[in-house]
Amino acid sequence: FPVTIGAVKLHGTNASASFNAPSGMWAQSRENIITPEKDNAGFAWFAHSHDAEFMRLFHDVAVNNDIDTHKNTITIYGEWAGGNIQKGVGICNLPKSFFIFGVKITPHTGTEEELKENPAYWVDYSDLSNNQARIYNIDDFETYSIEINFNSPETVQNKLGELTLAVEAECPVAKAFGFSGIGEGIVWSCEVDGVVHRFKV
Repeated sequence: FPVTIGAVKLHGTNASASFNAPSGMWAQSRENIITPEKDNAGFAWFAHSHDAEFMRLFHDVAVNNDIDTHKNTITIYGEWAGGNIQKGVGICNLPKSFFIFGVKITPHTGTEEELKENPAYWVDYSDLSNNQARIYNIDDFETYSIEINFNSPETVQNKLGELTLAVEAECPVAKAFGFSGIGEGIVWSCEVDGVVHRFKV
């Protein structure tokens, strides 16, 4: 069975920063491009005020994965969390911070047929962070590992529930910063035949 890895799910708001050579860098919420003037909980302001730090991350992704940014867009996904973004959870004690959980490469293609032949894909993000700039990597905090038979997921249902309740009772990310408080859950992911599957508990 595939090994499924779990990372702490943070109660914040989905955010991402993207870059390609023709357009430069921009920030996004889950569904919209955002700017410091039309923002989402201050993430666009944070991204643009830390553009040098983000550009170093884009450079590292491009070099490590041989990405031509004239022909591809790099998007760094994460959770923008802490401060007053959500209330009543352990991480609200932290200043607003960006926790990276994925990096996608999107080739610039002209037609739908070309997109099918050359689709977007995920790359390794395990070395991406800049803790001094409050850009963290979610995998640097407590993670979990379990084997799941997806034909019979009920065999691990109780274990998944136990781990989730433990995170809810005490957020491991908040605890790593010296704070105590409730967490939200776990995001699980595994790769099968080159395709990454994710689900939340």
